[in-house]
Amino acid sequence: MNENVKKVLKAFVVIILLIWTLLPIYWMMITSVKQGVETAGEVQRLPYPPNPTLYNYWYILVKREYLKYLINSLIIAGGNTALVLLVSVPAAYAFVRSRWQPLRHLQFWFLTNRMAPAAAFFLPVFTLFAALKLSGTYYAMWLAYCVFNIPLAVWMLISAISAIPVELEQAAMVDGLTQLGVIRRVVLPLIRRSLVVTGLLVFLFAWNHYLFGLVLSDAMTKPMPVAIGDFALATSEGAYYKAYVACQVVILLIPVIIIYSVIRRDLLLGFGLGRV
Repeated sequence: MNENVKKVLKAFVVIILLIWTLLPIYWMMITSVKQGVETAGEVQRLPYPPNPTLYNYWYILVKREYLKYLINSLIIAGGNTALVLLVSVPAAYAFVRSRWQPLRHLQFWFLTNRMAPAAAFFLPVFTLFAALKLSGTYYAMWLAYCVFNIPLAVWMLISAISAIPVELEQAAMVDGLTQLGVIRRVVLPLIRRSLVVTGLLVFLFAWNHYLFGLVLSDAMTKPMPVAIGDFALATSEGAYYKAYVACQVVILLIPVIIIYSVIRRDLLLGFGLGRV
């Protein structure tokens, strides 16, 4: 096949994939700034909002007080990220440097936890936190999200720590550093970039998670994904319904777009090296 034809076909496939991926996001964004009457009938099919308005965002965040759910999501995702990194760094270091063979099997168990569906943990997690009287608290969601996020963080940090020459750590210990000092003064500075990427990915998974937030939160600690689901199922906003739902989804999507824009190059490099 002619080389130019191959390039044209590749470009065509890329364009189709971009349209397939970006069109729903674009449609949701323009719907979020439409007035209620514009989300129905012939006007709905226009590829642009004839009279864009930010009233929908003001209505959702201020009048309907969804700003508190947004803050809840920030607290939950931020707290879980800090907890996951605190646990995952020493765990990943132990997996890399320890010669104890059973740890290899534990690594595989960590990976299977990440691959398991959230529904498999639904009942035991709910029962456990109900018995501990932690349901409806931020602590419950910080701990529950660790079920999936710690395996992810550990596996990503294992790759980063494995790239550090063990001779560097041995030289630091000869100079008088303890094992903890080596982690703090040698390992952490060298994996700083991987730590940031891992932390941002963990934040995103906690930010987007729905099931555990649904069963473990209450009216005061409800995260944004659960609030969106409640609004979509129970609302009676008439003509503005589609615009309000689109507005909430866009608000939830903004941090995702920002974070993936920041870590995009690191993710692509990691996939290329087989480290993600």
